[in-house]
Amino acid sequence: MGTFKLNITFLVILIVSTLCLLPLRPYQYETEKTCLIVSYAISFCIYWFVCNKIRFDFFHPIHIYFVFYFFIFFITPLFLIDAQDTLCVDDNVMGSCIRATIIVVFALLAFSIGYLATKNKIQKPEKVQALSQKTEKAILKKSYVIFIFCYLISIFYALSTGKTIIGIFTFGTLGQAMYMEDNMQFLINVSYLLLVPWLFICIYSKRKFIPLLLSYFLVSLFFTYGWRFIIYIIVLGFLITRARVLGKKIKLLQVALIVIVLLLFSVFTGAVRGGIRSGQQTDFEGFTSENMSSTLESNFNIYQTYYGVVGTYPEKEDYFYGQACFVYPFVVMWIPRYIWPDKPKGTGFPAGVALLKSCPSAIREARSFPNIYEYYIDFGPLGVIVFSFFIGVICRKMLDFYNSCSIYKIICYAIFIGFMIQFINRGYIAQLFSLFVFLYFPLLAYRKYFRKSNFQYNISK
Repeated sequence: MGTFKLNITFLVILIVSTLCLLPLRPYQYETEKTCLIVSYAISFCIYWFVCNKIRFDFFHPIHIYFVFYFFIFFITPLFLIDAQDTLCVDDNVMGSCIRATIIVVFALLAFSIGYLATKNKIQKPEKVQALSQKTEKAILKKSYVIFIFCYLISIFYALSTGKTIIGIFTFGTLGQAMYMEDNMQFLINVSYLLLVPWLFICIYSKRKFIPLLLSYFLVSLFFTYGWRFIIYIIVLGFLITRARVLGKKIKLLQVALIVIVLLLFSVFTGAVRGGIRSGQQTDFEGFTSENMSSTLESNFNIYQTYYGVVGTYPEKEDYFYGQACFVYPFVVMWIPRYIWPDKPKGTGFPAGVALLKSCPSAIREARSFPNIYEYYIDFGPLGVIVFSFFIGVICRKMLDFYNSCSIYKIICYAIFIGFMIQFINRGYIAQLFSLFVFLYFPLLAYRKYFRKSNFQYNISK
């Protein structure tokens, strides 16, 4: 997209989106509404400025980061104010709206500074290098072994929770399932190991029906778990890897279509997953306009828990000073419970404690929180700004992987982009770190195949 066309597009989006937000007439919180609109316009201009400073590509992480922040912290609060639905379950958190919103603007500014201050070794996508046929066959063989082994373990775990084979392969529409107590939850992490071998099979398999069949196995399994985030990682991982192998750039209309499809899938899964997880069959009775609206809202109203902690810390409670972001995710969580029987459970972790003290009723509905929630409860506004800066640095550094000629690095990047969605929308670093480790762990088995001596010729056109 050329600079002139890019600027016109951004200008039109800014004007149209702002005009759509201005008519909202809150019965109260007029000052908060003004703050949200002004903050949105300032943040959008920061986004616009950054996009003009670097090579534009829809698969760059800055777009996911900013767009999700726009919806979570500006657009959704405005619409819920208009709908007079501002409570975090039963708790009023709007008293900290203005302060929390200003912190978000500074967080986006810090992210942008980190993003722009970092330089890339590779400025634009290189042609993808092919491997020798011998190496490709070795990768395929290893991918099949890892996929089959991990899939069988995942099926075993699913059956242990009361699900049935026919229920899994029919997306829960057939087969009577029975909810059973989950005593082997640690095995659920094995399913994350499936993504890397699946991507390699999609790239190197000569028989196209095999990737299609394995994709069906993969999606049906995760659907019966009621997981949406992993489907985002699967879809974005495939699209990014495929686009780089073919040497093509995705277009605006294609992006819009992908967003619509994923949004519809997200809404549908959100409407039926409660029944699926409890052992009920999938049906379309829950797929009503009311449930669709409620599910869509629950994806973005996570700003309310963030408002809650901004209003509580440090006025009423002291910060956790690194416990939420470092001690519990990287130390406490990995201590086996048989060594430490009294190890805190999820609600005993700093994030859960903070939620209980700031929005007690949110615990009842297992409300989620955005990524900056934990940065704030550890170090306040300074923590949000510093962490955001380093996230910007990491996102820009990852562009070297996207632009690389190595499929290995491209897959690293493709998984990272999907992971970013979960990272932004669902805080809880302890769980995110576990997800990150299991998503990337299989890549260790492939490193030896991507030495320079194994490259053969370009496969991009």
